[in-house]
Amino acid sequence: MFIPAGTLDYWQAWAFVVVFGVSSQALGIYFLVHDRALVERRMNIGPTAEQRPAQKFIWALFIFGFVGFVVLPAFDHRFGWSPVAPVVSVIANAVIVLSFLLFFAVMKSNPYAASTIQMEEGQPVVSTGPYAYVRHPMYSGALLLLAAMPLSSVRGGVFSSSCRTPPRLPIWSPASVPASAPMLTARQRPSAEHTAARLGLSLPTGKA
Repeated sequence: MFIPAGTLDYWQAWAFVVVFGVSSQALGIYFLVHDRALVERRMNIGPTAEQRPAQKFIWALFIFGFVGFVVLPAFDHRFGWSPVAPVVSVIANAVIVLSFLLFFAVMKSNPYAASTIQMEEGQPVVSTGPYAYVRHPMYSGALLLLAAMPLSSVRGGVFSSSCRTPPRLPIWSPASVPASAPMLTARQRPSAEHTAARLGLSLPTGKA
């Protein structure tokens, strides 16, 4: 982030690195201690871990998008495209923490929450915890994270009535969630097919 920003004097980036780093490490350490098998399932991740070509492609898009969500705010900071009030970055970091809390709740409820689309022997259909409210709560947390990341490290400033550049959201930031939603939808389809098969159900095809 600091290379595209062209400076180390970038408190929003430092805050994001600390919040994201501490949250992810705390999550990993907890489950390393309490459920190492789950961590091993989660570590089998990325395009090479997937069996289906479509899932490999979706993972490649995720990686590209994740890098973009980190690099674009840095360039935004450097060139001052869309300064925002500092409180926006603070709120965005709070949402990042919230997304990791949701990841924690999902992983506590579902010890089979692997990073790849798979079904293991003896794996139950989970309907408690976050799964009682949404079928794919991990993806809900991912959407929160992807929505907050671009806003956590954009350019901040002090604004007044005489300021020529009023605060505004980055013009590219609102597209982060709509751009991610179709990929997450395509990603969860095989998982839904697995679940439906276990229950002896069939998914709608969208055809009349």
